[in-house]
Amino acid sequence: MRPRLAAAAAGLLALTACGEAKRAGEPAEASDNLTKINDLYPGQGTARGGEEVCVHGEGLGGATRLWFGAQAQAVRVRSEAEVCATTPLSVAGVVPVLLEVDGAVPLPAGAFTFQPLELSFTEAASYYAPAPTGALMDGLVVDLDNDGLDDILTLDAAGRLAPWRSAGTGALVTGGLIEPEGRVGGLAALQIDGEPRVFLCHRDGVAPRVVSPAAGGLRADRGEAPAEGADCVGAVSLDLEGDGQDEIAELRADGAVRLWAVADGALVPALPLVPTDRADCPPSVAAGTASCAVSAGVATLSVELAPAAFVFSLPPTRAADAGLVLQLGGGVERIEVTDAAGVIYTWRPTVPAPEGAVERVELPPVHSWDHPEGAGRPARPLRQLAVLTHTPPEASILSAQWGGGLLRLSDGGEAPFGSVQVWPPDLVGGVRDIAAMDTDGDGQRELVVATASGPALYERVDDAFLPVGPGRLPAGGCDARAVKLIDIDEDGLTELFFTCLGQDLLFRGDGTGRYFDDSTATLPVDAGDGRGAATADLDLDGLPELLIATWNGVDRLYHGEGAHFADWSPRLGLSSGPGRRVLVLDLDGDDDLDIVVLRGQGQPARLLVMSGE
Repeated sequence: MRPRLAAAAAGLLALTACGEAKRAGEPAEASDNLTKINDLYPGQGTARGGEEVCVHGEGLGGATRLWFGAQAQAVRVRSEAEVCATTPLSVAGVVPVLLEVDGAVPLPAGAFTFQPLELSFTEAASYYAPAPTGALMDGLVVDLDNDGLDDILTLDAAGRLAPWRSAGTGALVTGGLIEPEGRVGGLAALQIDGEPRVFLCHRDGVAPRVVSPAAGGLRADRGEAPAEGADCVGAVSLDLEGDGQDEIAELRADGAVRLWAVADGALVPALPLVPTDRADCPPSVAAGTASCAVSAGVATLSVELAPAAFVFSLPPTRAADAGLVLQLGGGVERIEVTDAAGVIYTWRPTVPAPEGAVERVELPPVHSWDHPEGAGRPARPLRQLAVLTHTPPEASILSAQWGGGLLRLSDGGEAPFGSVQVWPPDLVGGVRDIAAMDTDGDGQRELVVATASGPALYERVDDAFLPVGPGRLPAGGCDARAVKLIDIDEDGLTELFFTCLGQDLLFRGDGTGRYFDDSTATLPVDAGDGRGAATADLDLDGLPELLIATWNGVDRLYHGEGAHFADWSPRLGLSSGPGRRVLVLDLDGDDDLDIVVLRGQGQPARLLVMSGE
């Protein structure tokens, strides 16, 4: 909600309480002046506001304010028979009008109707925005110079930041490059104690940090950055605890997600999203037979004797049988999984890993592995996983601190192995976007995730987020790029919208934490490659619109009509891709919302200025 509309909504409560008290408790004596209201003209205007209306009657000379619903406007007294005021920005609809005269608040003589804005856009010439420094990857709306105007901070494919500052005229001007400490991989806007901040994470191991917008660029906040750096490819701000304070989800190149909170200006780990990416060597290994070293967050355990087997217990998981992801070195002969019934499922690599190489291996669903006839799908939960090696017996497995295992040596001895990480692919399968909300009304927020394998949902279990059991989200999915939380019909239930490669998806909830696919009834048919998405009430009719930046098709505008969306994309013009991000902001300072589409392949951004009345 826009700040002015939010303030108006808060004022409505105060006005309602105040008005009821005055009428019920017979407030201050009414003025000796006899006030008579004849009419209000005109009786309607645009929801953008800024239009003059006048009250006509008798004894109006003492009038001070004119209330439009919850919003009070100062009046201009022209005579005892006429006072005028300017209409405020408002959501469309019929509102009561109250005139304050000498301490008394007369009942409304009529009502005023705010009309929704016509959704019409004019595309500004390309030189109204700075030329991109390269292929644009991301951007966010933030007041960089604290002048009250929306600016844009862009990120290109080379990891460079560029501030695009608004002059309030519809044009954006560059303010020079901002030089961060390393190549930026992701950025996100957040609020800390009501103050704007920007989170930056990097691609080359530099630790992420929180910075403040300042006239000269971005200023580092006080407090030390965490020691941990990683290969970051994106960031999202979200309210993880529902306390009004933003946390950050850092998306990493290996598909993992790190959740950060901010304390005293410094980043501290929030609840981990399983899997984490810490690695620890075992406290001891059999002397002369095994060694362990940690490098770049990976624990590598090497064994001199062959053959050998890495054997460990699997953590309990309710994830669907979507296979496993391991990081393995050469010499792996086979991998075995033992299910809850003691049945062993076996997978053998078809192409041996090169000598000394360590590769990320995505294994198919366990039920498709070799198994005894009639075994069918494995019984949950899976109990044990073994990696059996021949020469050279070397394996590298990322750690998630999921309990100890044993390294079984060929001579029959055993050595403590420490902890390992096993990933169902939907935990790390190309996380593109993430949001937080309470989906089932239990007071705790879940994580809604867009991944390469489709939408996913995680719930909080103790000190971690784990994938929910089957049945909460519809089966199947898409190559999802972005997720937005949106109440399409203002019924208090939040829908989940996902942009996809192909048909976008909308999941509607039943209020108990379960969702069904309502895309066919709710969304227009599309075959585009949707990338970024934004939601906003563009026409001020009280219902949200959807905006989608499309890579291989036209950018899309879906008009909210309550139960469904109508395709109004032609109103944005039929310029085709490669759209990557869509931002909504007030470019020209006229209190309505404009659109900026950031595009890849070095193409200029699209500036779409609202021109409807």
